[in-house]
Amino acid sequence: MDVDSCATRLRTTVANGDLVDAELLKGTGASGVIHKGNGVQVVYGPKVSVIKSNLEEFIESGSAAKLPSKEDYYGLKAVEKTEEKVAEKTAAPAAEEKATVATTLRSPIAGIAIPLTQVDDAAFASEALGKGVAIEPAVGEVVSPINGKVVMVFDTKHAIGLESDEGVEILIHIGLDTVNLKGEGFTTHVKAGDLVEIGDKLVDFDIDFIKASGYKTTTPMVITNTFNYKNIEVVAEGTVDLGDAIVTVQ
Repeated sequence: MDVDSCATRLRTTVANGDLVDAELLKGTGASGVIHKGNGVQVVYGPKVSVIKSNLEEFIESGSAAKLPSKEDYYGLKAVEKTEEKVAEKTAAPAAEEKATVATTLRSPIAGIAIPLTQVDDAAFASEALGKGVAIEPAVGEVVSPINGKVVMVFDTKHAIGLESDEGVEILIHIGLDTVNLKGEGFTTHVKAGDLVEIGDKLVDFDIDFIKASGYKTTTPMVITNTFNYKNIEVVAEGTVDLGDAIVTVQ
C-alpha cells in the first residue's frame, strides 16, 4: 500500500479496492472517503499530516500484517475513544458559546468568487472539509482574511491554516492537486505562529506556471471547524477584490 497526503486528505493506493471499508474509515474521524478503483482518498482536514506519520509508523512496525481494529488502525490504540469522550463533553458548550460570535472573513485573493459546490474536487465540493467559498484568482497573491494567527504552513506551500481571534479555523488551499508541485511556483511570507492582520501577505503563487503544469488554480477557503457555528454564509459572488467581505460566520 502506498501512502501519501496533501493538505487535507490521506491518499493511498491499495492492492484490492474491493476491501476498502468506507464506513470504518469514517469511524476513525474522516469527514469523507473518495474511492475510485484502487485509489482511496480519506478526508481528515489539516490534521492529516499527523495521521499520515502515525500510519507510516504503524506500517513499518509490521503490525499491518494483520487486519487492524478501529482503535489501533493508526497505531493510536485507545486515543480515539478518549478523544471522542472529551468531544462529547465539550462539543455542545463550545458550539453554543461560539454561535454568538460574529466574524466576517475578507477575500484573501482578487478574482471571481464561486460556490464550493462548483469546485472540481469532491472533497471540497461536498463540503466534507467544511463550508466556505472558492475563488478563481486573477492575481497570484494570497493575503490574510482575518486578524489572528498562522497555525500551519504546509511544506509544499500550497496551503495554509489560520485561526481568527474569535476562534474560526480556516484553510486556504491554493489550486487543486497542487501538492504535486512540491512547492515549486509558491513563495510563502509567513510561518506557523506568526500573528497576522487582514490584508497581510501570506503567499505568492505563479498562476501561469501552475496552469502550464496542468493544474487548476481554483482556491477554496473553508472553515474547518464549521460544526462550531450556527450559520456560515457566503456574502459575495462574482468579482471580488482583496479585503472584500466574502463569508460571515455566526
